[in-house]
Amino acid sequence: MTNILKNKVYVPPGVDLTFLEQNLNLKTNTENISIKFPHSTKFVYEDRYLGVYSFKKRNCSALYGCLLRKLKKLVYGLIIPHQVRLDLLGRGYTMLLQDNKIILQLGHSHDIVLDVPSTVNILIINKKATQLLLSSYSLEDLTQFASKVINFRKPNPYHGRGIIWLGKPFRRKELKKKNN
Repeated sequence: MTNILKNKVYVPPGVDLTFLEQNLNLKTNTENISIKFPHSTKFVYEDRYLGVYSFKKRNCSALYGCLLRKLKKLVYGLIIPHQVRLDLLGRGYTMLLQDNKIILQLGHSHDIVLDVPSTVNILIINKKATQLLLSSYSLEDLTQFASKVINFRKPNPYHGRGIIWLGKPFRRKELKKKNN
């Protein structure tokens, strides 16, 4: 058994666990999540710590390291949701929320309409509708949706326009100068 399989995940109060064969169900007051593990998985839950073990001896440390990391982020995301803030930089860049859709006006000849996943919550922060706060219990769904939004207008370092992920480095570059 590797050291990865000896790691345990702390389950805070307020999160209930149930095991059905290789499925692990996490439940709180508002959310209900199911995670599927490989058939060779054994769960041990004692004193609010969850251990995930494998019956196989070989080639399991990479897989279980990944699954344990994902499980830990989901458990903590249920208690304190993960958040991402996006800023729209550029003249006339705005967004609107309608039902379960977000409408982006990013300087294209048309508006961009995106369906928001059910696991992601959206809040427009300021009056100009240029700052967006995304939150979710699932870090994977959250970052996937945020990168999908950013791909419609990637940050341009020369002009300083685009959608910026707050917290990631963004350096402005100097334009080329004419030599006279």
